[in-house]
Amino acid sequence: MTRVLKQGALCAGSLLLPALLLLSAGCATTRNYSASGRAVSTVVRSTHTVETTLVFLLTGDRGAALSETQWQAFLDDYITPRFENRVLVRDGHTQYWPREGDFIRSAVKEVVLYHNDTRAADAAIGFIRMSYRRRFDKPPVLKTSRFVTLSYEEAPIEAPVINVIGEITSDRVNESSGLACSHREDGLLWTHNDSGDIPRFFAMNRKGEILREFRVEGAEAVDWEDMCSFRMDDKHFLLFADVGDNHFRRDQYTLYLVEEPLVMPDGPPVESVPVFQVLDFTYEDGPRNCEAVAVDAATRTVYLISKDWGWTCHAYALPLREGGALIARRVAELGFPLVTAMDIHRDGSNMVALTYGDAYVFNRGVGDWADVLAQDPLPVPMPKRRQGEAVCFGADPRTLYLTSEKLPSPVWEVIIPSVPDRTEQVDGPSAPSSGF
Repeated sequence: MTRVLKQGALCAGSLLLPALLLLSAGCATTRNYSASGRAVSTVVRSTHTVETTLVFLLTGDRGAALSETQWQAFLDDYITPRFENRVLVRDGHTQYWPREGDFIRSAVKEVVLYHNDTRAADAAIGFIRMSYRRRFDKPPVLKTSRFVTLSYEEAPIEAPVINVIGEITSDRVNESSGLACSHREDGLLWTHNDSGDIPRFFAMNRKGEILREFRVEGAEAVDWEDMCSFRMDDKHFLLFADVGDNHFRRDQYTLYLVEEPLVMPDGPPVESVPVFQVLDFTYEDGPRNCEAVAVDAATRTVYLISKDWGWTCHAYALPLREGGALIARRVAELGFPLVTAMDIHRDGSNMVALTYGDAYVFNRGVGDWADVLAQDPLPVPMPKRRQGEAVCFGADPRTLYLTSEKLPSPVWEVIIPSVPDRTEQVDGPSAPSSGF
């Protein structure tokens, strides 16, 4: 019977088999080690491989600091004999801020073990942790475990075409946190800063040159995190999402709609635009931190994706209307964390969700977005960014534009190699867009 890994009492298993292919077989009798190091025969309790991570404090406010020689001796004497086939060691540090005084920082060794799910490995890991704590007078060794799949095979993936087409250098846009393409002017991009700025946004060309500053009358800027552009009722709109909440303390969140302005060549350097609509809302499951928003104008729906730590994040839907208590309701759980931006293409065919690493593209086909988001997306490798929190579609559903929050910020154009074709046109009066 397979044991379930539980938070706070995570189980590990036995030693990794020398031949990893055996891990995919059924229950098997394998050669393992007891806590004393004696080899024993153990029946594997599951066909899953377990990845266990142990974090050893080397320095800190308890016990003497370990030298590299002492650590290597402990590794050789206590860990390697028990998990000799797969031991990964990484250097790192941990730090925390006590109630009084400065940061306490400690060097750590992170040991990653791959093994089967057996009691023998449970005992071996327990013996390692106990021995380290007693021998060096250190705090308990942190342990995390999870089931994983091991493979040396590379999944085939077609790399996107990535080009740097410009660079933002203006100190007025020192944290490009939202990005959208104009519906009214070819080659025009819109962007705004992260929290700490006033309620304003900027027009720029694809070279990253700032063309105009616009200030939003009647708006506040608690923590603007994302924006999008769309066409609805024969008007062009920009939506700004004041939805950041790192500490989960806000009572409500706000979306500001403005009509997309024209950038006149002879206009003043700073202009004002009025708010067209203000939408205050809450989440059905309490405060959330969010940095990603997009609009499906065909269904008059705002979509948001929470920025969650861990292994998943959550998508929410909100009606684009005034009046009444607006509540964003959860529609899907996504299998990747830390979403920092999103967009829906103007023809309603594709949605992109951006993370600090890669992007994930969902093709709508003829389904509802809630159903589509429950399916596996197309992963698209993104260029390395120092803090990439902005993305938008270009003219077609294969083109993306990206910026970064650090100056100077490159402007990237990413051509997605393979996006599934839509099988049927999505019905609706008009569709959302960040393209031109």
